[in-house]
Amino acid sequence: MNTDESTALRCAYIPYVALCIAWDYADTVCDIAAQMRVDKLKKPCRLLRDLRRRYDSFRQRFLPPDHLRQEARHAQAFLDGNADVLRWFNSTLTDRIRSIQPDLDPRYLYLLLAAYQAIAVVKAIKMYAADADKLLDDISGAKSAHSVIPDEALALFELIGVFIGDFPLPLSDPMLCRFAQSLYQSLSEIEFEFNPD
Repeated sequence: MNTDESTALRCAYIPYVALCIAWDYADTVCDIAAQMRVDKLKKPCRLLRDLRRRYDSFRQRFLPPDHLRQEARHAQAFLDGNADVLRWFNSTLTDRIRSIQPDLDPRYLYLLLAAYQAIAVVKAIKMYAADADKLLDDISGAKSAHSVIPDEALALFELIGVFIGDFPLPLSDPMLCRFAQSLYQSLSEIEFEFNPD
């Protein structure tokens, strides 16, 4: 495989690895919301779970199980390799949320943590995809018709925002942006070995 082919494969693969992580956070959001039994979160949960089912179903039809397992392994390797950054973000975000609303129900705190984490991961995917799109356009010599960012990542970003609602910690907060930037940097630098089971 030549360098251009290797680069193209990597550019197209990495967003799906990161999306595995975002989906895990989104699943946590839905699980907590279901435990809380908040009426206004039932519909967004259904929409999010339906989006996930359609995403998984589509990919299972066209990709071999080895590929999907490899993505999950690479997602876990990415999390393991960024454990310190994730701990920092989790701790800092917890402190920020508690400083804004000290008497917050612990379940809602965990829901917010998972929602903000999912959003930060998707922000990192967006940054990575912008660079990857430009690189692929340069390699091919033409503008691609579609970004490497999965459409589902954009839909996930919109739906997760509903769970945050009007909580006064904006998605443009510098701490969230710093975390997303750190994840993006790691996505840009990480090297994966592509070995089937």
